[in-house]
Amino acid sequence: MSEATARWDLVRAFMVLRRRVFIDKMDWSLQGHEDIEFEQYDALGHATYVIAHEGDQVVAGARLLRCDSSIGSGVMRYSYMIRDAVRGIIDLPQDLCWDEPPTDARSWELTRLVSMDATPITARRVLDAANDHIRKLGGQQCLFLGGPGFLRMARSYGYKPRPLGKIVSNASGRFLAFACPIKQQECA
Repeated sequence: MSEATARWDLVRAFMVLRRRVFIDKMDWSLQGHEDIEFEQYDALGHATYVIAHEGDQVVAGARLLRCDSSIGSGVMRYSYMIRDAVRGIIDLPQDLCWDEPPTDARSWELTRLVSMDATPITARRVLDAANDHIRKLGGQQCLFLGGPGFLRMARSYGYKPRPLGKIVSNASGRFLAFACPIKQQECA
């Protein structure tokens, strides 16, 4: 049994936390089933989860997708959230980016960053772990989609974000797509 399969319980708990925050608390119009929130980007073999936990209790997490992903078959194929919004195939504003989003294997997207207690240290641990994972796999940049404060938070953690477009809005709130170069491993 692989480590990922052995810890599927943490992924499920992460999806429970996502539902509590995004659907129950923030009232976003997202897919859910019973007590979890999930969507097409949570595809096995494509999504990577970075999860902070204390024992079996998930305290924070995020989802990563490589930007050359192709999810699904037939007529409807998804790639990653920012690109699919720009392509007009998901219910997010199409004008998220000034230019066409990347589709290369060295670019990754981080979405669904959520924390149980919303403490900055927990979010930073998740972002730093995601950065390390992407760096180890040869990634060069990470794209983000979140509220405008998310860019300021990334900057305060020592990342160098650059907006990919303007701030846009829909019924769920205000969003900004931005990219950060992957931070290289710091010497001790």
